Amino acid sequence: MAGVTMPGVPGVILGRNRHVAWGATNVHDDCADLYVEEFDPAHPDRYRAGEGWETVAVRHEPIRVRTGLLRSAWHTVDYVVRATRHGPLVAVRGRLYALRWTSLDDTPDLPAFFLMDQAAGWEEFREALRLFAGPSQNFVYADEAGHIAWYSAGRVPLRRSGDGSRPYRGATAEGDWVGFVPFDELPHVLDPPNGLVVTANSRTTGTDYRYRISRGGIPPWRTATLFADLEQRDGWTADDMVRLQGERLSIPHRDLARALLEAAGRHRGDPVWDDAMLELSGWDGRLEPDSRAGALAITAFLALGDRVIGPRVRGLPEAESLRHRTAAIDRLVRERPAGWLPAGKADWDAVLRDAWQDAGLLLGRRLGRERSRWTCGALNRLVVHHPLALAFSAFGRIFDPPVTGVGGASTTPDVFQLTPGGGIEAPSMRFVADLADPDDTRLVNFMGQSGQPSSPHYDDQFWPWVRVESRRLPFTAEAVARETRHTLRLVP
Repeated sequence: MAGVTMPGVPGVILGRNRHVAWGATNVHDDCADLYVEEFDPAHPDRYRAGEGWETVAVRHEPIRVRTGLLRSAWHTVDYVVRATRHGPLVAVRGRLYALRWTSLDDTPDLPAFFLMDQAAGWEEFREALRLFAGPSQNFVYADEAGHIAWYSAGRVPLRRSGDGSRPYRGATAEGDWVGFVPFDELPHVLDPPNGLVVTANSRTTGTDYRYRISRGGIPPWRTATLFADLEQRDGWTADDMVRLQGERLSIPHRDLARALLEAAGRHRGDPVWDDAMLELSGWDGRLEPDSRAGALAITAFLALGDRVIGPRVRGLPEAESLRHRTAAIDRLVRERPAGWLPAGKADWDAVLRDAWQDAGLLLGRRLGRERSRWTCGALNRLVVHHPLALAFSAFGRIFDPPVTGVGGASTTPDVFQLTPGGGIEAPSMRFVADLADPDDTRLVNFMGQSGQPSSPHYDDQFWPWVRVESRRLPFTAEAVARETRHTLRLVP
């Protein structure tokens, strides 16, 4: 076996064995619901269930916490979990809800991974997926016999009513889960006629699918880009796949640039439009770290959204607003509906002109007036902090990798997205498996193999990850013996 896992899981989650290889992306299925419970004012530990009352279940979870940085002293925190029949009580914006989530169910995920690790072919792998509870994943599969497949595996709830987009009344049965989408009816394909399987978090079912998998999903730009690249030719190698993982074409930003160039052609002599023509002519739509056109397109795209969509979504939570804004801006660029024109604007050329002008002003304020500094890498700052560095900033000089700029966006196959909470969304690892040559397996992990800052393998994969470079992962016994530098034995 070779691949990646998570702390505490005794097996490989994504990777390969001698016969098969697999990866996964998140389906973004609707696998969790919230319930507004009605508590008894006279007995706060009771909540209404139908015509009667039930008692809140209380569970104590002792958590050992280290009290000193340089000394091994500990104390125990008694973490109290209260739960109703629907699940644990959680606070959302100051209000208590009960949470029902497939990941909280008592389900056999570990046996699923054990069976995946041992699968010798598609039927065995498929049966392993039957045990996978979720949250749902798009499993992509290939084997030494030449088969490829995709399966959207996981337990997708069937609700008595509604779609789970709003909290249910916990006292009633309206939000009860009455089962799950049958495994055999989950979306999947084996050996598609075009010989390609691509998944990049986008919607996996059409409107004719009988079950509801999700209200969300990522817009299909990344998936479309990958399909378009793969359909150009045959004979792809492992090196080619590594380069494909670094694809930074952004369809919506490219389309905005085209719209700006078309408008600039209609308004020659206007200094704002002439500037757009100068900056965007010849740009291929790729958000490379050193791209100034990419930085301008990103910023103009956001500025367009602020001018047109911003006033209509004020008051919505930021994360919920951002979730749909990119798709909405792209649709405005393509369709330009008259009913969405801002007040005082006669046509969309005027709106696009304002957005382009805003982009220059915003980049000037953020990065300085020198345009050579306006790059995607200057906007996309990869900042990684060790947890100890968050508590004690001085440790950042020891534990944190250098701050650097990267390319990409949420719309590119090589994903990079800054989140409202200060985090990032980016590949946790990059994996390529060649079923014809096990020792040509490639794997780059974010940071490194070791969690010990004193280890040479703590961050030795950071720069290869940033540059989208590959490292061979030896697989056969001979190759492993040849490359081994240290052996860690875990003894029960």
